Amino acid sequence: MNTKHILSMALMVCLATATQATALEVAADESQKTAAASVNAFAFDFHRQLAKTTASKGNLTWSPFSYAMALGMCREGAAGTTLAEMDKVFHVGPESHAKVLGDLMRSLEANKDVSFRCANGIWFASRFPLDPSFQKTTEADFLARIRNLDFSDPEKSPRDEINGWV
Repeated sequence: MNTKHILSMALMVCLATATQATALEVAADESQKTAAASVNAFAFDFHRQLAKTTASKGNLTWSPFSYAMALGMCREGAAGTTLAEMDKVFHVGPESHAKVLGDLMRSLEANKDVSFRCANGIWFASRFPLDPSFQKTTEADFLARIRNLDFSDPEKSPRDEINGWV
C-alpha cells in the first residue's frame, strides 16, 4: 500500500471536519465505542479493497460512517446467511446495532467540537412491500426518511425528488 492510500485511510477514520476528534473519542458510552470501533474496522477492511481496485486511478476518498449507516440500514432487513455475512464484514455480533449506530450519529451531531451532519433515506419501488418493523427501526434509530415511489414511469422519474431531499 502506498503512502497516498495510508494518508487517505488516516483521514477517513477522523470523522470530524473541525477537529481531530474521532468517533471513538466522541462516543458517549461503551456500546457507542463498540459501534465506532466496528465502523473503523470495517473502514480499514473496505479501504484496503477499494485501494486494490482503484490504485491506478489516483486519490481515493469515501465516508466510512456513511457506508456503515447505509449498510446498517440494509442489515436491519437481512436474515439468515446474509445477516451472518454482514455481521462478519461489520465486525459485530448478532444483536441489532441500529439503536447504537443511531445514538452514535446523534452524539457526533450534538458534539460542539465536531462538525458532522448525516442524512439517511430509503426510496423503494411502490410495487414492493416494506416490513413495518424495518420501517419503524430505520426511521427511529437511523432517522431515515422512507418514501414509496413509482420508478416505473420514465417520464416521472423520482430523481428530482431524491436529489432535492439530499
